[in-house]
Amino acid sequence: MRIAVCWTFDKAKTIFDDWRDGVKASFEIIALKHRVDWILGDDCWTADLDKYDAVVQWDNSTNAYTKYLSKFSNPRKCLILTTELGLSIDNLRNYDVVYCEATPVQNAIKPHGLRTLLAFGTDTEFFKPDDTVKDIKYLCVGTFSPWKQQRKLAHLGKDLYCVGSLQPDGQEDYQAVIDAGATVELGYFPVSHIRDLYRRAEHVVIPGYEGSGRTVIEALSMGLPVEVSLDNHKCQSYLKEFKASGMEPREFAVAHYSAQGYADSLMKGIDG
Repeated sequence: MRIAVCWTFDKAKTIFDDWRDGVKASFEIIALKHRVDWILGDDCWTADLDKYDAVVQWDNSTNAYTKYLSKFSNPRKCLILTTELGLSIDNLRNYDVVYCEATPVQNAIKPHGLRTLLAFGTDTEFFKPDDTVKDIKYLCVGTFSPWKQQRKLAHLGKDLYCVGSLQPDGQEDYQAVIDAGATVELGYFPVSHIRDLYRRAEHVVIPGYEGSGRTVIEALSMGLPVEVSLDNHKCQSYLKEFKASGMEPREFAVAHYSAQGYADSLMKGIDG
């Protein structure tokens, strides 16, 4: 089987080599049995997709790429949904299957008659703890943008360490933690650096009301306690699953959110 993975993100080509998460790890597993071609950035808009049996797009529900993808009749069309913000059911109807990262997302889509599958995970072999000295009390990983709400962490002061890119609308959150004395690293970093920060951290904090699901699962895989904003229903759903499991954080991540499990779920949709 020939599978195309389309990632239209404009910085995809730049960060691909230094990026590591469950999506990449799962398709490496799938590539052991099938041909997998990554199509990145602006190359997505010129790709001949009819030569593939399946196209897996990684994007939000309002993405413009759906229109381009609809030109091709041969491949099975699959969407790994990145966010439920601004959910467009009409756009989602163009896909044969929509992969949802968490139960609340699936519950919002399934009543509309669309085929959905729960599919999420991380590279638990990459994100694993070691004996690094813990010198970061509270770590926040995520871009500075209003929905990430880093300003809510300003009370942590010098105990807070933030890492992420600065979006044009994120200046208020950035300034709030700077004024509070937090340590801040701005930019896109190799994922090995993010893993090193996890290893140094005592706690991971997620103040945003949306997103950061990957951060939750990565942190649990690193054996770390995670604090999540109560209005972030997707991330809260992972913590509820974790608490109900009775497992230790890393044990839970390996059992329920491994790259192999993610790959198996993706293939259920790709196979039809």
